[in-house]
Amino acid sequence: MEKTELIFFIIGVFMTLGGAAFVYWLVYQIPPSPFTQEHTILIKDFTIHYSVQGQGPPVLLIHGLGASLHCWTELAPLLAAKHKVIALDLPGFGNSSKLTNHKYGLDEQADRIAAFLDALQIDECFLVGNSMGGNLALWLASLKPLRFPKIAVIAPAFHPKLAPKFTAYLGMFARPASWLFGRPLAEHLHRQT
Repeated sequence: MEKTELIFFIIGVFMTLGGAAFVYWLVYQIPPSPFTQEHTILIKDFTIHYSVQGQGPPVLLIHGLGASLHCWTELAPLLAAKHKVIALDLPGFGNSSKLTNHKYGLDEQADRIAAFLDALQIDECFLVGNSMGGNLALWLASLKPLRFPKIAVIAPAFHPKLAPKFTAYLGMFARPASWLFGRPLAEHLHRQT
């Protein structure tokens, strides 16, 4: 390789690496958090971290397992255009307290959420929950339908308390139903689309 070819090769390598680094920076840069006003409040031995933004009817955002209020960074600003959006770190998650001598079951977390809303003087609100948060939203709405008149859940987790007893017996039909309908139905739907 001649000296000029080597120089152009080296320049090309550096330009490629620089371009890749720039694209990586564009794609993976962390967007600024929409939660500019973050607060904490003491509820039943737990310090709960939360954020409030917007004005209007209140909407409580409940995150899923292993997440925090920051999983709502895309949705919260959209809802805040017409609602008072409250996102919290559930007890045991994010920047809220993680107390090892307390239980974190469905009833315990539902009680803490209700006490949290009581402390914020919110008597009625909409709920949006994802995964475990969807499970909590469904449970809260079943316990207090007047307090939580509308809910939206995204891929909610399942808890036996949310299903009637007879559904436990339906599991024995899952494998035969999957075998009978899964592949033929999928093939039919693929042909239709």
